[in-house]
Amino acid sequence: DNGKWGYGVSYWFGTQGCCHGATFTNATYDTERAAVYAALQEVEKQCLSVISEIERYGEISDNEDDDSPRNSSYLPKLKAIKNKIEVYKQEYDPMVLNLFGW
Repeated sequence: DNGKWGYGVSYWFGTQGCCHGATFTNATYDTERAAVYAALQEVEKQCLSVISEIERYGEISDNEDDDSPRNSSYLPKLKAIKNKIEVYKQEYDPMVLNLFGW
């Protein structure tokens, strides 16, 4: 135990995702709050990447035989996820003074 925090994430945005476990040997965050904030930043970055890709190219069909792009049913959900991440980032931002301890 080095007194540091790490994080793991698992997410799927309908067209792509990622999963990796928490690491404790290479943990680099001084507080749990900072580790959660870093995880939120990672997920937000990937979410924005998928939103951008869908807006630019359209979504690839789930049918592997159909190569034609179509409008995404995921886009409204992804934008809602992005907004929720922003709310959590405000809550867990390690640079914001927390006077009440919650």
